[in-house]
Amino acid sequence: MKHVLIDLERSKYPLSGLGQYCLQFASHWINEASKDTNFSTHFLLPPENIATFEHHVTCHKASAFTKLFTGFSKGIDLWHFTHQEPKHLPTFSKNLIQMMTIHDLNFLNEKNQFKAQERLSELQRKVDRCTSITTISQFTLSVLQNHLDLRDREVKVIHQGIDSIESVQPQKPHFAIEKEFLFALGTVLPKKNFHTLIGMLERINQPELNLVIAGPADKSYRQEILQLAEKHRVSKQVILPGGVNDAEKNWLFKNCKAFVFPSLFEGFGRPIVEALSFGKPVFSSNKTSLPEVGGEHCFYWNDFHPDSMAETYLQGIEEFHQEPERIENQKKWVTQFTWDKTISSYKQLYTGLLAELPG
Repeated sequence: MKHVLIDLERSKYPLSGLGQYCLQFASHWINEASKDTNFSTHFLLPPENIATFEHHVTCHKASAFTKLFTGFSKGIDLWHFTHQEPKHLPTFSKNLIQMMTIHDLNFLNEKNQFKAQERLSELQRKVDRCTSITTISQFTLSVLQNHLDLRDREVKVIHQGIDSIESVQPQKPHFAIEKEFLFALGTVLPKKNFHTLIGMLERINQPELNLVIAGPADKSYRQEILQLAEKHRVSKQVILPGGVNDAEKNWLFKNCKAFVFPSLFEGFGRPIVEALSFGKPVFSSNKTSLPEVGGEHCFYWNDFHPDSMAETYLQGIEEFHQEPERIENQKKWVTQFTWDKTISSYKQLYTGLLAELPG
């Protein structure tokens, strides 16, 4: 029997987008695919997550020791890096298939030219190790084609899966919120562009409307947002609670007036798909992968001037409630982004690659 190892080390950051991707990949792999494969599955996990999965698959502990000495790779036929910056690299073997999922190349815009080129060169070296590459969006694929030498490697777009809204029972958050609110979700970093929502909120001029920006926060950027809220006299309307768990997140999606996501750089845009699945009006930037995953079902900001953003929001809210069929159309749209499809695609890809091995 062949052996496949799936690197899920980043599941140690459960409140991050990549951490969620790894945890959900692991859970859905066990539910959907592990019982119906012609190969054995191994997970590379942080120590705190091993107990969750060790009764279902063979687990290996991701640690400082295994980072240097990945001796267990000798028994592996296919090693899947689930993101582009793996900490653990297997011992070289000509019979070991290596494949990588690349989520984005956001560093090209976030870093200075020297650091960006350094990161790109490092990624190219890792790509050169791999037989197969996957990406999470057509947009990311186009970026890879423009900046990396992919040679004749197979490159397949496999979208992220999104959990069903019924999978977790909503629970009111740990922080107080009694009024109507707009909801934004994501790690609170400058690339998410959340500060632009403050000026928009002032222009909307609805004192009863709150803005909740949930997610682990960079301290300096969080402070920038709070100072901006003071400047625009909306500080009593702005709530930055930090990270929220899945039950709280689902409550926020279910009860928000609209979901707002002005992000500048995304490889996919999972929160947009989640909000659409809840039947909510969604307002997004028109950058990178977001129009791909939102399609015609979102309202898009073409610029981030407060007046323009407020106008788009007010017109969009009115339009949304005048077209009741939008909710049904949104929910049909998001059915293409299921974990069943994601896991099935990877299972087929693993099987095809393993079939090329001798013996």
